[in-house]
Parts: sequence; structure tokens; C-alpha cells
Amino acid sequence: MNSAIKNNFCFKVLGQFVSPIFLGVVLVLATVIGLPALLAGDTQAQEALQIDPQEITKTAYIVVRYGDNDVVVRRINFTGIISGWRALELAGLNPSGPDPSSLASINGYGNPDGDPFGTVSTRFWGTSHISGTTWAFNAWGVAEPKISENGHVEGFSWSDPGYAGIDPPPPMGIVAAADGLQWLRGQQSGTDGGYGNASKSIETLLAVGANGCDPAQWRNGTGNPSLLTYLSADRVAAYAGDAAGAGKAVVALAAAQQIVTNYLGLNLVVSITTHYSDTQGSYSTEPGEQAWAMMGLVAGRETVPVTAANYLTGLMRAGGCWAWGSDPAWYPNCDTNGTALAVQALLASGVPTDNIAVVSGTTWLKSAQNSDGGFPYDPQSAWGTASDTNSTAYVLQALLAAQQNLSMLMYGTPVDYLLSMQQVSGQFYWQGSSPGMDAQSPTRQAILPLLDRPLPTSSVAGLTTCNVSEKYNLCYLPLISKN
Repeated sequence: MNSAIKNNFCFKVLGQFVSPIFLGVVLVLATVIGLPALLAGDTQAQEALQIDPQEITKTAYIVVRYGDNDVVVRRINFTGIISGWRALELAGLNPSGPDPSSLASINGYGNPDGDPFGTVSTRFWGTSHISGTTWAFNAWGVAEPKISENGHVEGFSWSDPGYAGIDPPPPMGIVAAADGLQWLRGQQSGTDGGYGNASKSIETLLAVGANGCDPAQWRNGTGNPSLLTYLSADRVAAYAGDAAGAGKAVVALAAAQQIVTNYLGLNLVVSITTHYSDTQGSYSTEPGEQAWAMMGLVAGRETVPVTAANYLTGLMRAGGCWAWGSDPAWYPNCDTNGTALAVQALLASGVPTDNIAVVSGTTWLKSAQNSDGGFPYDPQSAWGTASDTNSTAYVLQALLAAQQNLSMLMYGTPVDYLLSMQQVSGQFYWQGSSPGMDAQSPTRQAILPLLDRPLPTSSVAGLTTCNVSEKYNLCYLPLISKN
């Protein structure tokens, strides 16, 4: 078991198996004479407390990479020792194959003939686990019971053509995304299924859908309204009243595999196109709004007019960057949010990564990185240039979309900064010790880049019900010795 887990003591898990009276006696003994047996190892500690290790509930994370920028994670609870196959079942990811030792598909995706060795294709499901902070290849089959430790992370990755194995994305970010989503579910209203208003609920939908979770089943408590229940036709129509709102609604709903041309009777793609100006070749004069409209069209499987991409490129300022808005009185400087969205919109609409606008935008973004690895909203702002989670998340998505090597950045990968902003609860803070004015916003925005997903995002696999799974922290009594 991980030493960090051993060095903590948690009453929650022990309380499930030890009576309060016995636990009180244990604490008294620990204070007076110490309990060295509890530090002798997992087995000895469990024996000392008379706990059957097969009955201890533990947490594991199941990561599935269907392809580049197409990853989901599930958090499961289990007891004893389980196999990778059983872990997939507990995660609701529906493994299939000739038998539990031969994995052919996950959630309906994989080798179509049910042959794990790919008679029809030249791909296979590779399996791995986290060892330290990196992925390690599993030298055992998916049917063998090998998952036993609390906090275990098991990875499944659909290989590249020609049986070329590839790992899932950086493992620690995936775990953080799962914990962030779990925290967000706890913030959901049990009364209407929403998150306060349509804007916050649509942003949450984007995070939920990106992880392949069914929004019709995403609810905070059995029998409570779901997130999709909250997103009624009236609420979505009001939010999609301008080009940016319509574009963002399509991106979120498409990520959650909803029919965007007929969502509760709404054709949200048309809601974008009605804002197109033939004379300008744009959906908005504001760079941020134009970017969201373009990404909405891509998510809605429509072709972005070349004129729209050219218009957005024309809004680029000296230095190769964009501001969210076009009015210099309100937006005197470039900002990371507007630039990151513009880069993603251009790439999504088919502009190549070596295009001068894309290269200039990514170069400027990298130059805006702070020494803590994160990014500010405006690196020239007179009001402060500290890094924040929201801006760092947007920049990270743009760099992922532009296929940049994150480890080559001046101050390291932005993933590390995002991880430093996560709290024990799973929530992400906006800056340092501040959750921000909207305490949920940093968490919503951090999830997509930690899932390795730039905008817009979609998956080849279907949605699944993402069950609530409590996180268990197993720990042991510290040794208290007398002088």
C-alpha cells in the first residue's frame, strides 16, 4: 500500500469494522504505550485491529483511452482483490470478449468480431497500471485478480493501427479529473438538477459529457432530477440567444451525445448560423464569440466557412494573439482565454497546425506562462498577473489541440499547476487559497484538459451511467513511543 496512505489515520474506514468501545481502547493504548504492531505492515495492522482485509472497502480508478484526445475515467469501490475485467464491470464500462480472460471491446468499442487479437482489425486493448507516477505494462491477463490496493489506477488503451501499443494520458491528471467530477456532482441541486443557472449547467454538461457520463442519469441523489432535466428547451433557447451561447451549447450537448439539430425541438446549429453576416464573413465581431460559434459548427458536424476562419485570423493583434473582445477600450491587451479559444477554433475548423496564426498564437501562449507553471488571464494586466485555474485550463486545451510538447515548456507542464490547485475534497481553487467568485467554475474548466480533451470534444464510445463512488482513504495509527 502507498506509504502516503499508511502515514495517515482515518476513522471512517476503521469505524465500519471496529466497535466504538474497541476503537476507544485502541486510541488509549496508542497514546500511552504505542502500538508498534500497527506499523509492522498492512497484514499485521489489520490483524491487530481484527479487520478482515477482504472486507475493507477501497477505491480504484479505471482509465480507458479509446483514442487520441478520447479518454474517460471511472472511480470504483471494491473489496478484496479484483481483476481488470471485474474493475471494468464495476465501472459500468461493459467489457466483452470470448471469455473474461480475452478482452475484445469496452463499452461496445474495439474489435468488432469479438476477437481480442483483432482478426478484422490490427488493434488490441493494452492494459497497464500506475507504478509511482508513470504507466507500467501489465504482464498478466485481464482475468487475473491483481487489483488490491486502495488508490490503484488501472489503464486500458486501444492501440494504434499495426498493433502499436500506446499509454493513456498522464495518469495523475486523470485521477484528479475523476475526483473533480465527483465533487461537482455533490454541488448539483437536488431540487431541479441544475447548477444555479443555464450557463453553469451547460459548462457542467460539457465536463460530464466529456467523461462519457450520461447527463440523463447525472443526479445528486436517487430519484432527484437529472442535469438533462434542468436543461429544458426554454432554458437552452434563452442561453443560445447569441452566437457564443449557441456555439457553446452545441459543443456541450454534442459532447454529451445529444441531437443538437433537434434538442427538445430546438435546432441549435441554426441558432448559430442565423448570426452569420455575409458582408463580414463572421458570426460576431468579438473574437471569443466568433471562436465559440465556429467550434459549435464543428461539434454540430457542419463545415466552417473559410471566410469565418479568415475573419478570426484578421482579429489577431500585433504579437500574434487575441483578446476576448475587440474593443481596445475594454480589452487593451491580448489575453490567454481569447487566444486559447481562437487557436482551438482555427484548428477545429481545419486550419493546419503550421498555419502562421496558429503558430503565432501558441508561441504567444507559451510566452505567457508563469514560473509556477500556470497561466494568468492577462500577462500585462495592471490588476495582477498571477496564474489561475480557468486560464491555465484554456491554455492547456489549446496546446493539446496544437500538439505541443508540454514537457518542453519553460516552466514545465501546466498539468502540475492544475494539480496543485486541487483540494482534498476534489474541488479546484481558482487561485492559491481562493475558490473564486464562482467556486464551481475552476473545477468545471480543469476537468477537460486533465482528461486530455481540447475543444470541441466527442467520443467514439457511448455514454454510461456514472455511479456515485465514495473515495476511501485507508490509514493506520501512528506510532507514539514513550521517551
